[in-house]
Amino acid sequence: MIKISVAVVAGEVSGDKLGSALLKSLKSKCQASNIDIEFWGVGGEEMIASGLQSLYPMDDIAVMGIIEPVRILPQLIRRKNQTVTAVLQRQPDVYIGIDSPDFTLRIAKVIKARSSEIAIVHYVSPSVWAWRQNRIYGIKAAVDLMITLFPFESAFYNQHQVANICVGHSMAESLPLEFSKTAVRDKLEISASVKVVALLPGSRISEVERHLALYLETAKLIAKQIPCRFLIPVAKASLKPTISSIIANFPDLHVQISEAESSDILQASDIAIVTSGTATLEALLCQCPIVVGYKTSAFTYAIAKRLVKSKFIALPNLLNQSQLVPEFIQSDCTDTNLANAALNLLTDNNNTETLKAQFREIHRQLQLGGSDTAANEILNLISSKHNVSST
Repeated sequence: MIKISVAVVAGEVSGDKLGSALLKSLKSKCQASNIDIEFWGVGGEEMIASGLQSLYPMDDIAVMGIIEPVRILPQLIRRKNQTVTAVLQRQPDVYIGIDSPDFTLRIAKVIKARSSEIAIVHYVSPSVWAWRQNRIYGIKAAVDLMITLFPFESAFYNQHQVANICVGHSMAESLPLEFSKTAVRDKLEISASVKVVALLPGSRISEVERHLALYLETAKLIAKQIPCRFLIPVAKASLKPTISSIIANFPDLHVQISEAESSDILQASDIAIVTSGTATLEALLCQCPIVVGYKTSAFTYAIAKRLVKSKFIALPNLLNQSQLVPEFIQSDCTDTNLANAALNLLTDNNNTETLKAQFREIHRQLQLGGSDTAANEILNLISSKHNVSST
């Protein structure tokens, strides 16, 4: 029996979700072709549940920004070197980095320089089209295949003659275009008559610490105008103690931590207040109107403001190439601004219905096969390098 070894590294919750779907697709296609496949590298709970043997906890590398990684730089260097050593020793057929480009692409560059036998794939384009565009040359040299999620990203890579494929997003495949909000609320035991606002402060502890108290202050302002139930989905179990300790400072607010799927909560909610990131895409796919917030360190923001070329940061706005949802960044990200935007969504039914229709159209555009398309391209790449038969 032919055996394929896949090294895959993800560094955050959104990458863990994408990685899990990819591993399942690869496993299914290999089983159909009587090919034995193994997965190892770095991932979170979902990738491990899908068969990954993780070298170390994903949380060790789950960091973002410019200043934040400096604080744990020795740990990041140690984990990067550990990963590179494992890949070069075990010589997998392919190395797949999922998002987290400042970590995963650095590994890819070292592997490419030291081994010509290992195929290099990067899944989820860094925002090279928006800032630090000179990174494209390093990517072109290091990566055999860039797998993008969005059509506008592939257009950028085509301009620079970088091998790429746009697969859409696996969530666009797994989340339904049509669903019953009443049924979802019944499942979560939420009355049809109550207004529900979801609060999604982020999937990293640093994001939760920076955003959650602000969102709860926003919730207080909303509740003064409209009685609401506020729900906070737990992105991962390790965040629950931090979330609970922050909520404890708001004893008079009707807010609840939920371990239900974030997609269920978003489908059941009237609106959501969401930290910029993949959660904004999930909200779009769940047809949940959102207000987007984002705060980072003053130093990180000052540098990013000089380098970023994109007008928007929220994925719904980037995908639409114009503002669909309100976004408030840094000093504009205040409880008053967030609350006013949220109240507008809660009270303007015509606007929210139009917004949901636009969300559905973008959802259709992102249904490009997701993890199944990605798996086919990866197996084809392995086959071209090693003459392994694939489907």
